[in-house]
Amino acid sequence: MRWWVMVALGSIACADAADKSAVGDDDDDVVGDDDDVSWPDACQSGGPDAPPPEEASSLEIGEFEGFATYTWLPENPRGLFVFFHGGADVSEVVQTEPGFFFDFMLAEGFGMVATQRTAPGGESNWSLDDFDRNDDAQRVGRLLDDVRASHGLSADLPIVTIGFSDGGMMAMRMAALGVEEGWPILATLVHGGGFGNLAGPVPTMLLSGENDLPNISDRIASEVEADGHPGVALELPERVVTPAQFERLGSAWDLARREELVAELTTVGLIDEQGVRLVDTDVMERSLALWRGATELQGAAFAESRMRVLWATHRFNAYEADAECQFVLDAL
Repeated sequence: MRWWVMVALGSIACADAADKSAVGDDDDDVVGDDDDVSWPDACQSGGPDAPPPEEASSLEIGEFEGFATYTWLPENPRGLFVFFHGGADVSEVVQTEPGFFFDFMLAEGFGMVATQRTAPGGESNWSLDDFDRNDDAQRVGRLLDDVRASHGLSADLPIVTIGFSDGGMMAMRMAALGVEEGWPILATLVHGGGFGNLAGPVPTMLLSGENDLPNISDRIASEVEADGHPGVALELPERVVTPAQFERLGSAWDLARREELVAELTTVGLIDEQGVRLVDTDVMERSLALWRGATELQGAAFAESRMRVLWATHRFNAYEADAECQFVLDAL
């Protein structure tokens, strides 16, 4: 069960591109009086194992031009994340780690919008073409127009692009294209997507797990710095496994259940009694998949996903949510 309250919306009517104004041209839509809102500027998430908030945020699930959309929005937002998924499906955005991150940033005044990429399937990729030949980029632009019009958001509301895996590549590319199109791009956050420098002329933070796929995040960050913009590369460490680290999965995972999980992982030989990984790096994801297929533990799929985060594999994770938050606030 997900812990966010999901408010299913009806399909959003698709309008002709010719009838839609480009992002940045919709001057008739304005945000409410920003002087009435005081965001905390705290950037204190509670740490990498903090449980989800007790009060669920409202998530709008809809459709735009035949593609699924997900939207979180606070009242009078001061910024908007545009999320680009990895893998096969935009529903990735409500997995434990990205869901926690966007709920955390919602409390700092940042909304989020995400949609499915055009190319189907887990082996496909976002389009990295120039804007005039890029169906993904153009549709995202029209979606942003629609979200702004539907929610009364101003044309100059700052945008942060963020993505995972090939979506991380798209986050960089979309920032570059957006700047060329005159969009108010504030910064880019790249999770596990530092495979090539597509970074736009904006502050860029790249995050990858210690056991993630090989990438060139350090080089990209240095090149962004050389271009005159903040560039940061963070390696997210593998961590030992303890019951406390599964609090992130929510209230259904009480202490007894978390202790049962860790005991089973120890018994089957995935970790030792101190929580240290026992399987080799090159087989750890396969080992987790085999365990999930064999265990009778309820919710094993969630536990496996969490283990992949703890072992710093190729997964979105919110270890450094506080640093990401501060990076974005510094760019405002």
